[in-house]
Amino acid sequence: MLLRALLALMAVAALARAEPLRVNLVTDDGLPLPDATVVQVLCGGRDGQPLQVDSTGTAVLDAPNDGGDCELQASAPGYDSARARLSDLPLDPLIPGISLRRLGKNEGETISVTHLTAPAQAVESFHAAVHLMQQQGDASVQDILSLLTAATDAYPGYANAWFEIGRLRLAVGDVAEAAEALGRAIEADPWFVSPYEPLMLVLRALGRPSDAADACNGLRRINPALPQGCRVEASR
Repeated sequence: MLLRALLALMAVAALARAEPLRVNLVTDDGLPLPDATVVQVLCGGRDGQPLQVDSTGTAVLDAPNDGGDCELQASAPGYDSARARLSDLPLDPLIPGISLRRLGKNEGETISVTHLTAPAQAVESFHAAVHLMQQQGDASVQDILSLLTAATDAYPGYANAWFEIGRLRLAVGDVAEAAEALGRAIEADPWFVSPYEPLMLVLRALGRPSDAADACNGLRRINPALPQGCRVEASR
């Protein structure tokens, strides 16, 4: 408690000197911030001007004279808005100050722990691939796959990158390659939920029911409430 109080006092002191404040924003699914991310300073219930967020997810603001009654609010498409008091923000800009939570996200659904342990080079390639995917057709599938492959080359246990490779392979009809990549994602992180369902569907389509059953058993270890065979009947 004493350390927290001292950090808050140091932050307010920095604000009183009107020093620029750098705030690191992250998403809880490990994906780069959407281009439409908006950050505002709210003081006494009044909305301030939107702040610029750079490609690293850092927002810079000219701190007000008194940060005690001010908050920072971040919002982005597909994520819950998040707030933090200026006096509670970490002094080190490398420490995330605000984390945006994806709407409708279940625990383990969209992020693998391997994303948090991946080296910077691999994460950079992965984020670049995601940015290309978000451009809606402005980049070729091969360009995106090249970046994702660079991520897995730099970090062979990168489950998120293997999952995206699997989804792209499936989208272009490379079913066997999709199964391989989705399997690599689960091998890298058995608690990463997202690859299981598409892998089961692909394995069934390939005539590999035994392998699909193994994938189902892996998913049921995460969610024991799933029925045998992981087939949920549609409601009538």
